[in-house]
Amino acid sequence: SPSADMESTQVASTRELQSVEDQPLPTAPTAPQETQEEPQEDELSPNTHSSSSITQVTALLPSVSPDRAKQALESKCWNVEAALGHLLDDPGNSSTQEVNANDPPDKRGEEPPICRAPSPKGKGKQEEKEENPRHTALAHVTSLLPYVSTERARRFLDANAWDVETTVAQLLDEGDSGTSDTKLAHQIEEQDALQEKERKAQRLREEEESQRALMALLEREFEEKRRVREENERKAQEGISKFLEEERRAREEKAQQAEEATIAFLKEEKEQRDRELQLRTYPCCICFTEKIIGEIYIIDECEHRFCTECLEEYLKAEIQEGHGDRLQCPQPACRKPIGYYEVKQILKPEDFERYEKFLLSRHLEGDPSVRWCPRPNCGNAMIGNASRPMIICTNDKCRYTFCFNCKEEWHADATCEEYQRWKIE
Repeated sequence: SPSADMESTQVASTRELQSVEDQPLPTAPTAPQETQEEPQEDELSPNTHSSSSITQVTALLPSVSPDRAKQALESKCWNVEAALGHLLDDPGNSSTQEVNANDPPDKRGEEPPICRAPSPKGKGKQEEKEENPRHTALAHVTSLLPYVSTERARRFLDANAWDVETTVAQLLDEGDSGTSDTKLAHQIEEQDALQEKERKAQRLREEEESQRALMALLEREFEEKRRVREENERKAQEGISKFLEEERRAREEKAQQAEEATIAFLKEEKEQRDRELQLRTYPCCICFTEKIIGEIYIIDECEHRFCTECLEEYLKAEIQEGHGDRLQCPQPACRKPIGYYEVKQILKPEDFERYEKFLLSRHLEGDPSVRWCPRPNCGNAMIGNASRPMIICTNDKCRYTFCFNCKEEWHADATCEEYQRWKIE
């Protein structure tokens, strides 16, 4: 309530007054004292004067930081009275705003003052010293009792010989109509401010409610649009997938039909070609008679055509004459070799077996470590060694023992030369 606020303000003012009782209160200086201090003040440097001004402002206004006091003094050309008035007229800036005094005035949001630091010499400084104690006392009273006007504080200070302690106590104890009117005016202002604050809070709550309702409506609309869009995208995707699947199936059916048609065409063409080949005749290069393709054999190396009967008789004759290891095409101008597997296809099994024996014997004859059994009607081949000349035939029906070197019957107690002499004798 306003009364409680006033009581709390009075208690706080009393506490602040008690906290400053220990500090020496400024009093109005007399003329002789000013005359005695002038020579000492003339000896001070500008920096010392600036520091004393800042100390004086912060002592009178404890809630003001030194940086803020320096800023106010610089903006008022180091006039302590003007700086105190500026800080009292704008008390919020002294406690809520922190400005770096070292920054230039244009960076602190102010226009740079066109002034210099106060000179410690001259008549203006002496007049300022005469006025500063009164302004200091006035500022102290108004800072301790914010609801007291400056004129009222000045009147009480004049009546009490500028004694700050007595003036503050008298203002706190006084209950005249002026103070009551001031308190009532403050209460009315506080009530109006409170009502205005409540109205603003109510408007803010209503605006927040309307914004929340609008946001909820927008969210519902957005969610509905998103759901419709997702449904449309899903249907479109299903339609595209279905179309692609049908197109793929149609393409596969066409490819399968084309493949089947191609296979049928190739099969028919092959059958037609086979029929033509079966009915077609080719002349044999040996007997010069016309033979169908089933009776003709084509040699792989040269592709010369011979009837199977003529080519078989030719190969048998060549093997019998001892040319089985170098069989060639019967064409006189060709003489391409006939391979082992071609001979196997042309000859009958018994003739091909004799051909293999011929090749084996011809190969073994060229090997110096191979010996044939000398017993008649055996014809078994074996591998021996000159350092161990005794050989026993591996044929179970033969088992004949002979010499590897001379191919005669085995002579264990004599050399080959001795055995030959014994045979002659």
